[in-house]
Amino acid sequence: GQVGHPGNFEMPESSPGGIDLLEAIAMAGGYTRIAAPERITVRRHNASGDQIFKVNAKRFNKGSGGGFLVEPGDTITVGESIF
Repeated sequence: GQVGHPGNFEMPESSPGGIDLLEAIAMAGGYTRIAAPERITVRRHNASGDQIFKVNAKRFNKGSGGGFLVEPGDTITVGESIF
């Protein structure tokens, strides 16, 4: 998606249960200039199949975290702005 350094990232060992979505995006270099933080998709694979979450990061309060926990194995896609 629209992040500075797309790719696979290891979860920090200090966060075995997951990390905040905004922390995960920061690990990937933050948003590009054409990113749409209101159009984030998180794909999570579990025993019953894939779950897809649509997340609007613009609704997160600054300073209080993202409010969405990313788990190991999740795939995050940041959409592109439509001009």
